[in-house]
Amino acid sequence: MSHKITPKGMKLTPKAMPNWQRQLSYPSFYICLGSGFAYLIFQVWPNELTFLINRWVLIVHGVSAMVIAIIFGAALPIHIRIGLHLNKNILSGLSLTAVLMVLMVSGQLLYYGGGDSREWIITAHWVIGVLSIIVAYCHIVLRSRPNKAE
Repeated sequence: MSHKITPKGMKLTPKAMPNWQRQLSYPSFYICLGSGFAYLIFQVWPNELTFLINRWVLIVHGVSAMVIAIIFGAALPIHIRIGLHLNKNILSGLSLTAVLMVLMVSGQLLYYGGGDSREWIITAHWVIGVLSIIVAYCHIVLRSRPNKAE
């Protein structure tokens, strides 16, 4: 299989995600996931501090989600394009892309939207957020498996 060379002279390999993206993606994902779970816990078991804590939990959640959006945007032109070109992890990669996009849109709807649809958007956002754990795990595990064609 011949590999094309990118404009920067880099070989097309499935592990073409730069170190800064990989090193930021894991902690950002864990922080976003943890703050989302913390918010849900405080909704199920509220206490006197829930109002104060929810504010900071949502700030952390929003900031970590913005970092994930930046990493995702930076991954589009290289990491995702290379994966598509090499036909590597297509299902898990496109699934992760779809999940991230739905989470970004639903997050924006929660922040800027309102009205009657808010309750189902909240439910959809946290259900898809939990689903993102499985999708991200599958993408990472499939990445580390050797290719059958090799």
